[in-house]
Amino acid sequence: MRTFKPVMLAASFILVSSLAMAQSISVNFHVGGDADAQADHQLTAGETAGLEPVDGAFWNNIDVGAGGAHNDAEAIFASTSLVDNSGASAATIAPSVDSTYFVGYAASAALTAAELGLAGNDDDLFNSYLALNGPNGDGSPADVGILSITGISSTFTSGGYDLIIYSDSDRGSASGADRTSVFTVTPGGGSPITVLAEDDGSLGADATFNNNFVLSDNTDDSDSYSNYILIEGLTADSFDIDVTSPDGGRGAISGFQLVVDFVTGANLPGDVNDDMTVDILDFNIIRDNFRDSVTEFTDGDLTGPSGVRDNVVDFHDYIEWATAFQLAGGSLAGLELNFLQVPEPTSGMIVVLGLLTVVGRRPRK
Repeated sequence: MRTFKPVMLAASFILVSSLAMAQSISVNFHVGGDADAQADHQLTAGETAGLEPVDGAFWNNIDVGAGGAHNDAEAIFASTSLVDNSGASAATIAPSVDSTYFVGYAASAALTAAELGLAGNDDDLFNSYLALNGPNGDGSPADVGILSITGISSTFTSGGYDLIIYSDSDRGSASGADRTSVFTVTPGGGSPITVLAEDDGSLGADATFNNNFVLSDNTDDSDSYSNYILIEGLTADSFDIDVTSPDGGRGAISGFQLVVDFVTGANLPGDVNDDMTVDILDFNIIRDNFRDSVTEFTDGDLTGPSGVRDNVVDFHDYIEWATAFQLAGGSLAGLELNFLQVPEPTSGMIVVLGLLTVVGRRPRK
């Protein structure tokens, strides 16, 4: 998870301002009418969620109705205009037809209506989900609705975009049954792409979102858990998502994001070698390439003075790594930092380096 809670505002500002946020569209499917915790299912301004972190003001929260089974065909939700992370209208989403469906809770059975109750706000994305067994499913149940995303802005289509689908059902909390959620994504004018997420109840609590994003390997085997799928390189201005399950039930979709040029390592501050962990290996790359001209972020060029990469490994890159490393619980004690002293850092950099010793912690992703 990438919700940062530093105790020094200045250090937090340095880290956030050093990152260039990718253009994105973010959608959260959530239960409606929760009697005591509706706010825990929606994202609002000042809250941040997603692998591509987006402020809640720009998450598109879509109410899919009360928890439990919807056994009479109905409109799952109304056609909705989607905004991107700048607030501009960027696409439209609508169910293809009226359909039966289910609304569930990741932390419990729908009747129990429990929330995950985790630190940060990523759990608001996963607390409830929409479940379908659409036209490509096994017919049990025989839902007919699919999700249609149309009119995607040229901001996304001109250079291509990546699709992240989030999925976590109640299998790990409500029963020991396995649940594979299958997503058939069909771009306009293109061929279907089939991906899946596993939520195998035999894993118990390990099959429930716990603030760690787990990428699917798109293999349906036993005793596995994942909570997101990544489809890269889409360019169509529309696509459909048919959600199904082969397990005699429905597949779960918690939400999704469209992101221009989503790169996993580049979206985890300080992660130079793209292994989803900020550690000494990342520091070693920055140290070895310090003041060199490079072409890739994996060479240590994480950011620059204006918040975008500048093809040089310098203090800005070290600051991003050191901030993220300490926020994750690491310590700079014992590190050889003589390479930072040639030439002398500016007074502003000296202040920044001092602040890095007093930042707080964040949970590892």
